[in-house]
Amino acid sequence: MDERHWWIATKIQESFHVGGFTDNPTLLEDFLCEPRTLELINQFLGQGGLNKLFFYSDRPQTSALQQGGLQSTRQLHVVSSLANLNDVNIEETTCLYFLRHSVEKEVDPVRMEKDIFCGELRHSVLDNLNTLLSDIFLPLLKAQKDWGLCSDENKNQCLNNLERYAAALGETVNVPSSARQQVAD
Repeated sequence: MDERHWWIATKIQESFHVGGFTDNPTLLEDFLCEPRTLELINQFLGQGGLNKLFFYSDRPQTSALQQGGLQSTRQLHVVSSLANLNDVNIEETTCLYFLRHSVEKEVDPVRMEKDIFCGELRHSVLDNLNTLLSDIFLPLLKAQKDWGLCSDENKNQCLNNLERYAAALGETVNVPSSARQQVAD
């Protein structure tokens, strides 16, 4: 394992608090070194490999939350596609995602923060959609250099419309669910 693996371990520790509130990514070493997990991480970090990686776990029950989070890495799972989560109740799950815009070359340890988009899915469907749009798609599209035959005017119009949609969605997310229910009736 190199510093790239430890960077991922730190993000997992921050999201899932494995072992409680102690900030110790070495608690994840056995999990990260499992053959399947290590293979997926290496494919994600390598040239021409995976462009997305997901770690997920059921949300801890109240007693586990009081102790600080997941107490064991046995509760953590890793997949390369959300399609593999068919039998998982997303409303009861926390998911940490890692995304790469380009897999043309291996991830550079110096540029991890710039080359990899990382975040969590942990709330309602609307929260997740808002997070995906605001934290992933908009930054990715803004960073996109090649828009093919699309004119600058069309590119700007597309980005402006997405930003307005994200703002409207953000306002909806902040409305209490009881009020959203009344509006829907």
